[in-house]
Amino acid sequence: MASAMNLKEFTLAVDQAAQNMDQGQLQLLIHSIARKIPEENRKYFMELLKTVQGSSTAECSGGKLKIDIKKADGIEIKRDMERLKKLFHEIEDEEICLQADGYEDYSMGYGGDNWVWEYEETDEIKKVFEDSGRLLIRCVNDGFYHEAVELFDIMMEAEVTVENDWDPFTMGLEELLDEGLISVNLENLALHVLFAVYQKAAPEERARVLYDYFSISFFKNINLENMLSLGKEELKDLPQFWEAWIALLSETPGDTAQRLLEEAVIYQHGEDGLLAAARLACENHPSLYLRTLQALEQLHDSEKLLEIGKEALEKVNKKYVVRSEIALKTGEAAIDLGGEEDAKVYWLEAFRCNPSPVNCLRLMITTQTQDNCRKAMKEIIDQPHSYSGREYNSVKELAENLVTADHKNILRFLNGDFDFVMNQCRQIKVSLGWSSTFMKCGISLLLLLLLKDDDLKQGCKKLAEAARCYMNFDAETYFKGTGHAREYGKNRTVSPNEQKIFWQCFRQWKTEFSVTDEQAALYLADLETIIDKRVRAIISGQHRAHYGSVAVLAAALGEVKESRGEASAKEAVLQKYWEAFPRYSAFHAELRENGMKDMRKKKTR
Repeated sequence: MASAMNLKEFTLAVDQAAQNMDQGQLQLLIHSIARKIPEENRKYFMELLKTVQGSSTAECSGGKLKIDIKKADGIEIKRDMERLKKLFHEIEDEEICLQADGYEDYSMGYGGDNWVWEYEETDEIKKVFEDSGRLLIRCVNDGFYHEAVELFDIMMEAEVTVENDWDPFTMGLEELLDEGLISVNLENLALHVLFAVYQKAAPEERARVLYDYFSISFFKNINLENMLSLGKEELKDLPQFWEAWIALLSETPGDTAQRLLEEAVIYQHGEDGLLAAARLACENHPSLYLRTLQALEQLHDSEKLLEIGKEALEKVNKKYVVRSEIALKTGEAAIDLGGEEDAKVYWLEAFRCNPSPVNCLRLMITTQTQDNCRKAMKEIIDQPHSYSGREYNSVKELAENLVTADHKNILRFLNGDFDFVMNQCRQIKVSLGWSSTFMKCGISLLLLLLLKDDDLKQGCKKLAEAARCYMNFDAETYFKGTGHAREYGKNRTVSPNEQKIFWQCFRQWKTEFSVTDEQAALYLADLETIIDKRVRAIISGQHRAHYGSVAVLAAALGEVKESRGEASAKEAVLQKYWEAFPRYSAFHAELRENGMKDMRKKKTR
């Protein structure tokens, strides 16, 4: 069986067949078609015949009939537009709507929104939107750009009413698609609309009008380059458009503008054009400097990378996190050129622009006891740039170096202010409701600080993994700018053991800090009191979800005490809680999981 032809293939085949027909054959064809036309379409057919008869371009040449297809298409498109407009008016007036039944579904758990809607099938709604999408694409292909944009506006403004047993609500195009009620290729739709907008807009307004469409959610990831191959006509004034487009995007802040600018620059000038664009748009799009460095990195041009990295660090505002990434790229280039000492300056800049625990650890371990570096670090940590929530910048590219309160506490810990962290833990007077406090993180860090063993046992191993997560530590980030980044880059074949690398870093960091035995004893006594209250509160309250976490704390406490010379301390701590709660078998299982001997009586035959 022959495969079905699309509209383009069908019309081309018809045109070719018509060219080989004489007048009598064409009359017979028209007569046969006329007999099969439904009554409601006969008026349209007569209008089409009159258009063809009156067309100034209808002429015979070499025995072939040339007709003004544009006019014929226009009549057909106008008819379909009127039909669809009428249906959209009926949707607006709620003459066409959806019916739905709602209920709560807990089959996937009790978190989040458990309300589910089931919609009655409505082919009418589905057909209106899908026919509109097809007609829009046809309008673009046939050069009816005004009609294409008008139809898109109608589709976007349409709100379908959903009637139910409660309050009715409405759904737009994207919501209908998300619910699987219609089938429309939004990316293809967006590209065709952009093409139509480009062709119909005045040259001086084209860039601004096009960019306005990218405020619509499903345009966020559209690549303008993909628009160039659409339609039957060439896009007008492309060189002038690209110039105006790049100028507009350079002056427009935002992640969408940055993405489109990068795309336009590379399309027009290749990656060689990124540097000029970065210099032009540095204030609004500092990430273009980082993109330039990435391109130089691919070329293994360390000298040029170092040069441009230094330039970027001078021009990009120190408040932006992206400057931290630029500093690390620059440090990597310095190491490639043998300047390891110079790289330390860039590690400090990376920490200044993104005072994260990972950047702090890298700097402390690699610079060791350099007083000037430690002094600069303390000044950075003491700066009032904590994140409260109100200062959040939704533009990712312009994210500022704000620090959460918990990370600020971790930074003070890493800088040796252990008394501060211990006091933070002492201030929490309750033994439940720790989730929104620094308590879990603080206890983990202090116990790992007091641990004298190099190897981790069950309890401290789990605390180390928790501490790694609190710090957002990962090997790839840690090794950036150190000369080892490529080993942990995207092309690695084996994933690093994140916990092993973290513990190596933490142990190396501990060599630079020490606590006296007297100070350690005070910390340990306070931690033991806090942990004891926590264990008893959790088990007595039967908070089963937390049995595992308190068993880990008890085990880690015992492991720390053993490492500091108290023999069999871990077993003593775990057995103490086993005896305190003899009927809690689920808790006993967690204690055994963390190293307690099996106290259950073995059955004898």
